[in-house]
Amino acid sequence: MNESAAKSPEANQPGASADRFSSIRRGILWCVLFLLAALAVLHWTQPDLLAPITMVPTWFWFGLMFCSALLCLRKDTKRFAIITLGVTLLFGFLFVDEVWSLTRFRSLASAEQLRTQDKLIRVVSLNCNIGRVSAANEVKPLNPDIVLLQESPGPESLATLADELFGEHGQVISSGDTSILLASRIISKFEDRSSHYCLATAELTDGTIITVACVRLSPPVYRLDFWNQRFWSKHKESRIDHRQQLQQVRDKIGSNPNTANVIIGGDFNSVARDGAFDALPDSLSDAFRISGVGWGGTGANDYPIFRVDQIWASDSLQPQAVVSQKTKHSDHRMVVADLFIGENAGQR
Repeated sequence: MNESAAKSPEANQPGASADRFSSIRRGILWCVLFLLAALAVLHWTQPDLLAPITMVPTWFWFGLMFCSALLCLRKDTKRFAIITLGVTLLFGFLFVDEVWSLTRFRSLASAEQLRTQDKLIRVVSLNCNIGRVSAANEVKPLNPDIVLLQESPGPESLATLADELFGEHGQVISSGDTSILLASRIISKFEDRSSHYCLATAELTDGTIITVACVRLSPPVYRLDFWNQRFWSKHKESRIDHRQQLQQVRDKIGSNPNTANVIIGGDFNSVARDGAFDALPDSLSDAFRISGVGWGGTGANDYPIFRVDQIWASDSLQPQAVVSQKTKHSDHRMVVADLFIGENAGQR
């Protein structure tokens, strides 16, 4: 009798171990659901005080939560894990642009299509890595209609590039750190070497009026000491600063009566869906979110974790395809967007 009682704990040990691991898996799944709910609220409301959390790319959270739920897909927690995986996918569909872009099968227009298809324009945005001419020259094979450069080269190099791209019709608008190159008749422009953006309203060859702004917002906060109160306050200040800078661009555009077709692009030094973008007009949308193809990250060039380089376009400019393309001479990838101008939009 005593011998049987002595052996009973050993006999029950495998079952107890299985129950313990099952409880651990259930605990993980509950944690995943809680974190997904919290992240969804944070990314929906974008509180400035918690800006560092939303600075982490949403694809990272999605991948972490999906893998955690997948590891818990065992017989005793199968139903719970499937439900959690479904909630994770819902989070991805709502907040992770790459979930959509990696499943799109389309490509940029060919050179022939750019020449012959009516109302189709190509916009290229690139940070030139402290004014490297070799980086700026990488836009030439893409046959762009509009080029947005940040950390752009000097006036002489820009004039040469505009001539090579557009011939005698090439125009350069520059605020020192940002530049716009295009072949159009300039109606009005804003150039200020102390500003974080430049802007031009131009008339395309078919008579379409378009307003283009190139921006480079203030650099992000480079610190990881999250236990320090200044870490949180500095990120908050950066978010507010970016919002104010974008508001200045919005105000300048709003003061122009020819604003049917609007493009704002460049180096925002903020991740996609950042709360600072609330300052942009409601009529503008992130072109990559609508028609992005492949991996959208642009910073840094070799390790494109963050999508800081973006092109935003008004509702009258329908994105056909938007890609992030690796460069050779910059620390950023370039963004290439093919946009279709809506019928009669912007016509005088």
